[in-house]
Amino acid sequence: MEEKPKETGPSKPPRIVDHLTSGSVSDGSPVTLKCTIKCQTKFDIMWLHNDKEIKSSPDFLYKTEGDNYLLEIPEIFPEDSGIYTCEAFNDAGEAFSSCTLDVNVPNEEPKGPGITVFPQSITTHEGSKITFNLETIRSAKTVEWVKDSKPLEESSGCQTSKASDNKFSLTIPSIRLADVGQYTARATDETGTSSATFSLNVMTEADL
Repeated sequence: MEEKPKETGPSKPPRIVDHLTSGSVSDGSPVTLKCTIKCQTKFDIMWLHNDKEIKSSPDFLYKTEGDNYLLEIPEIFPEDSGIYTCEAFNDAGEAFSSCTLDVNVPNEEPKGPGITVFPQSITTHEGSKITFNLETIRSAKTVEWVKDSKPLEESSGCQTSKASDNKFSLTIPSIRLADVGQYTARATDETGTSSATFSLNVMTEADL
């Protein structure tokens, strides 16, 4: 965990203005995850892999460049696939960003339809409309959308759509604070499931 010193004053929660980016990477390649965070008062940073805290080490380096917070992985391996989360928090509140990294192994066919367009994390305002897009490499038989490990219910106000056998979307017509959370799209075919995780942060007037 890393603490970022800031000027003293009325405490405000950190705000993520540039989120982590999901994607596919090659086995053995270097990877840098970047999150841009704004805050007028001090806050702490924590990086997680599949919900477990990552300790800064030669294999996973915490770095800071101004308002950019980086996790550098000099050489990524298949066991490093999964969900990465950057959490920023202080006494006033928290913000977080999640992404999915798929590590491709040469000559090994991945299970599931695969993902070519990942839904990306975002920070937005209450009342705004947002659409998350998912595109699979091969046709998906089913796509399930999940929030905080629970399937999304129709009563939540979220709308799912299917443009083709490999293009899907999740739309939230009017963002509420209750929509804050970590979301996952699970695309399944006869070989298995491919997953993409992303987060939604919501700002209120009090956060500005």
